[in-house]
Amino acid sequence: MLNLTINQSLQKEFEKRDHLSNLFPGIHCGNPDCAAQCADALEVARKLNLNEKDHLLTVIEEKIVPEYGCQKTVAPTDKKSCCRFGYAIPGARAFFDTADATITGSVVEYVEAYVFDASQENCEKCQAKDGISVTPEQKLDENFMKNLGFYLQEDGVYRPHPNCKCVWKEVKRTVDLSDYSWEKTNSAALATYTITVPIPNFYLADNLVAELAKIVRLDVHEASNWMQNVKVQPVGKQTTISVDVPNVWLCIDLMQGWAQWWKDPILNIGGTIGQAVSYLTTYGMEEVFCYSIDEMYSAFKTYQHQIWGFVLYAHGDKIGGIHESNGKHHTTQAKLMSAVDQQGYKLAKVYLMQCYSGTNGIIELKFSYKELIEVFQEKNGEAAANSWKNHRKEFMQQMFIIYEKYYQDKIAEQSNILTYIGGTWNEDEIILRISSKMGEVWDQKTVNNKLNISYQGANFAVIDWWFLDKNLKIKKDEP
Repeated sequence: MLNLTINQSLQKEFEKRDHLSNLFPGIHCGNPDCAAQCADALEVARKLNLNEKDHLLTVIEEKIVPEYGCQKTVAPTDKKSCCRFGYAIPGARAFFDTADATITGSVVEYVEAYVFDASQENCEKCQAKDGISVTPEQKLDENFMKNLGFYLQEDGVYRPHPNCKCVWKEVKRTVDLSDYSWEKTNSAALATYTITVPIPNFYLADNLVAELAKIVRLDVHEASNWMQNVKVQPVGKQTTISVDVPNVWLCIDLMQGWAQWWKDPILNIGGTIGQAVSYLTTYGMEEVFCYSIDEMYSAFKTYQHQIWGFVLYAHGDKIGGIHESNGKHHTTQAKLMSAVDQQGYKLAKVYLMQCYSGTNGIIELKFSYKELIEVFQEKNGEAAANSWKNHRKEFMQQMFIIYEKYYQDKIAEQSNILTYIGGTWNEDEIILRISSKMGEVWDQKTVNNKLNISYQGANFAVIDWWFLDKNLKIKKDEP
């Protein structure tokens, strides 16, 4: 009577599993508890006259997913990277999970097949199946295994009957991933890299990601941000993997075409040289040219998540200003940094060819009485300026208040890179002191944590003249 009860119970479980497989055909993750819970959920729905599919999906989302940490995948369920319910196979490894393989360095040892071994059993049913071989993929397909006469037992192993003591033996193979390399198969705003390895149902292993990052010179730790449109295509006994990566090089030259600068041709020549420097390491990139600040920000938006790096040649000032040659349009280092941050990853190369682009340390802005009275006269007229000449101390005090407030407001717009320290004044000069970490913050936005080219001081003809900065006449911003 006891054996009859056990057999009836097993038959009932098989019927529930069959019903589950009929409603949701396809592969499963190999977790017997998940399969049992799903089958039970369908049984409950049927008894309560609920919509079986809706009820099961609710149970999966509210109970099974939190319990086992399942991850929803965007891949369709006919792909070999997710289960029949649309969740990634553990480790996002398709059928190639940790139970089937080990990776040591670049060497992969994986289970190529499972062979049923009935050599220790006298059961005719088992003996008839001795030597049957299945792939790891087939072993996860319950319908396929059932058609071969194997049924999922309570311990999660497929056997012909509950009392079977037979085992599945692994047939292993080794492959050295270092023998295979990525190839660039398409070059556009996103470049496509492809690799084929002689392993069935493989996945994008860490080794392959690291090798790709080395080739494209992007940060391996940010790979999930810059890798796009990942495709894993198992075909027979090999797997082809393709990945799209950022491939846009922005050439931003804000110093072109303004006649007023031709009296200083070295500036325009410097812009040309600055662009030429960047071409040496960007062969094969999708080059996008920008000649205005508007075009620059438009490009950052249009090619978001596709930008590999950029070169900027413009006029720069000590407080992070970036200016076009016409003097009418300007932006700031902080705004440009924000555009870079929106890419979602560190850029491979950044050439900031404008003056003061990489300034770190204390900046002093000095305004002499002569400069200030000339600016005041230009804005307010000679008579108004003359009225202050006998009140020089009061004039400088008022100018200090005005200039300090103006620069404090300007600095507040770039608080991530600039800090106002304080200022002093006397009858001859106003000095405002600012702490800058423009270079330091920019370094954090590049792969090697170091800007490829930047300038602590003024940039004339691609030379950093920081050591002569005190003697250089650089136009300061005026309130």
